[in-house]
Amino acid sequence: MKTVFTIYITLVGFLVVPSLGVFFPGHKQEKTIEAPLSKEERDSAKISKFLVEMTNTRLMAMEIGKLAIERGTTEEIRSYGRLMMDEQAKMLERLKVIAAERGLTLPVTIDKQKAKSLDTLKQKTGKNFDRKFMRILKADYKKDVIRCKRIKKVNNEDINKFVNEYQPVMQLHLQRLKSLKSNYR
Repeated sequence: MKTVFTIYITLVGFLVVPSLGVFFPGHKQEKTIEAPLSKEERDSAKISKFLVEMTNTRLMAMEIGKLAIERGTTEEIRSYGRLMMDEQAKMLERLKVIAAERGLTLPVTIDKQKAKSLDTLKQKTGKNFDRKFMRILKADYKKDVIRCKRIKKVNNEDINKFVNEYQPVMQLHLQRLKSLKSNYR
């Protein structure tokens, strides 16, 4: 029992007391106190995050659009892939303009999570490809619609203009995917 108590006291001494500066009188611990961000700084961070996430999704959608053109089992899927390539490119260009005006550099490749999802899609063929293609898009468009609803609270003119223009497009894509999906159950 005495050994356990001694070990406990020793651990407390090494873990707690040094953090108080007792064993290291010459050692000054620096305490960083960060001032809370202003509303403008928080909004700017939210806009930057939104632009990066939306860009990442556009890049992914363009990649899987290419795959749909190459691997889609029906003309309907291949046609949808072409439509996506066109619409995603337009959205991406608009995002780049907004980011440039803010001095923000956007990613030029998809992130690791989306790359993993893309690799999984590349392994699919036939109807399995079609179903996975639609599942990925559906999940991404749902996230996009949620992002758009959240970012509107920031009340930035450029962002609101983008959202007002493209959120309905995203919702139409969700509806179109729903009708496409009914053909692939």
